[in-house]
Amino acid sequence: MKTLNLENRKMLPAALCSLFLAWTACSGEAVINGPEEGEIPVTVQAEISNLPNDTRTDNAAEDLANAYDRSRFVEGDVILVTRTYSGNNDNNIANYKLGSNGRWSIQGSLSLRIGATYQATFPTNYNGIEWNQSTTANYLKSNLLKTPDISSSTGELQFTGANAFVHQNTKITLVFTGAATGSAAGDVLSGTFSDFTVSGEGLYSGKNTQETMNFYRPDGAATWCGIVYPKNQEETTVASTAISLSLTYEKVNYKTEISCPMVAGQHYKYNLKIQNNILVPDGMEIEGWLKGDETTGNFDPTT
Repeated sequence: MKTLNLENRKMLPAALCSLFLAWTACSGEAVINGPEEGEIPVTVQAEISNLPNDTRTDNAAEDLANAYDRSRFVEGDVILVTRTYSGNNDNNIANYKLGSNGRWSIQGSLSLRIGATYQATFPTNYNGIEWNQSTTANYLKSNLLKTPDISSSTGELQFTGANAFVHQNTKITLVFTGAATGSAAGDVLSGTFSDFTVSGEGLYSGKNTQETMNFYRPDGAATWCGIVYPKNQEETTVASTAISLSLTYEKVNYKTEISCPMVAGQHYKYNLKIQNNILVPDGMEIEGWLKGDETTGNFDPTT
């Protein structure tokens, strides 16, 4: 009997240890034989948020606009994902590129860190608003989109829905209609435009200085659009900015002035008529960025 009691005493600590390990694994207090958090790659799903008042259904117009603007991501787009821990960037960033299969493939490395937050931006080369947006490249470089800070316990980042990319700056579209001679106001202008400039205080920097910009003219239409500095983050107590327009149409010089609230994330469309050799502002509408089918994707580290 003494030998049996001795063996029981030897077995007891081992049995208690096994029970403790089983309990901690089930309770979530410890993970047995699980991967270290630094070994878990971060995967991404991403889309661009469309504003509630964005109701355009003309897919052809949307596809044309999406070539120089962004209402949805397209193949080849690259986003930058930044990891922040304890309120500081911990120097862990990576680019993700959207492939033809709709998946975001990582370029570099980014791992899961419990307690950290992640934010994504587009484009990756954003360095402020370009004053000369007459080219597609400079327009896109000026059009900053960001996501909220989000966290993950699995390594998958869902930059979709309420956490989707949101336009950070302001968009202005100028549409010219009417005819200089012999046609009714509202007709499409097909003549020659030149020397078109847009100027106002802090248009691309937000500073208290007069600044001149070149807007983008898509597809040779009598329409110009540009990204300007978001002087107002919200629509409450908004102060508008006076913007001067100067252009030459069919060898006649025109000048006028509009007023824009320049609220972050808003798109302001101004209609301007050329009639009897006079350029007349004909109303302003607030629109969303062009709406199209949202492209989502994910990155699978095994492919």
